Amino acid sequence: MRASELTIGRTFGVNFDHGENFYTALADFCRTHNVRQGYIPMFIAGMRDVDLVGSCQKLDDPNAPVWTKVHLETAEAFGGGTLAYDPATDTVLPHIHVSVGLKRFFEVEGERHDFVSS
Repeated sequence: MRASELTIGRTFGVNFDHGENFYTALADFCRTHNVRQGYIPMFIAGMRDVDLVGSCQKLDDPNAPVWTKVHLETAEAFGGGTLAYDPATDTVLPHIHVSVGLKRFFEVEGERHDFVSS
């Protein structure tokens, strides 16, 4: 085990607007506020259209990296991650893990009801 005491520095709350590209908006935010590293302790998101690294099939080797992607529409996500600066490209590289559910709806007596399935 390794442990280090952390001293929290600047803290931001960031809201990405509907239709914005997550990676572009995050890069703009980091550049504007001179953020080069950090962590995202938690976020919630509704995603109209998203490609996530993952698989809907059983993995042949669960210890191997997964490079395939899954395309989802109307996904609800909960996650967290880290931000690391790459001096070679002068960019911040996000590494994010999410748990997702698919937003669906059904109608009862003419009324629409939304729900999330995982």
